[in-house]
Formats: sequence, structure tokens, C-alpha cells
Amino acid sequence: MVGRSSTLWILALLLVAASKLNDMVHSKVDLKDLCSCLKQAAAALLVIADRAKSLPGQCHIQVPVPLDPNVDCSR
Repeated sequence: MVGRSSTLWILALLLVAASKLNDMVHSKVDLKDLCSCLKQAAAALLVIADRAKSLPGQCHIQVPVPLDPNVDCSR
């Protein structure tokens, strides 16, 4: 079982990685791929959607796709 502090640490790493990936996204295909990857990671970590959506603002970072496990990555 993953504890609260471990989960927050994992999410923080994902946010930093997502922020760094912003520099690597150059096309809509890249965006869709990143979206799918983050969505799968969110599902695997049982991320709470409302908390995920608020993290970029709380961490003062920008990510190229919404941090929402329910996002439609086909758009």
C-alpha cells in the first residue's frame, strides 16, 4: 500500500516530468501521446481528479495537457 506522502511524492515527480515534457511537445500528435501517457499513469495511481486538476496551480507549473484522468485525449 502506498502511503499519502509516497503518493504525493509520486505525483510531484509526475508534475515535474510533465512540465519538462512541455519543451518536448512540438505537434498535436505529441500532445495526444503525452495526454494518453498521463491519463494511464493517473489511472494506475488512482488519482483523484479534482486534486490532479488543482496541482499545476498549487505547484506553480504549466503542463501542456490537462491533468485530468477523465480528459478526452482525442481532441
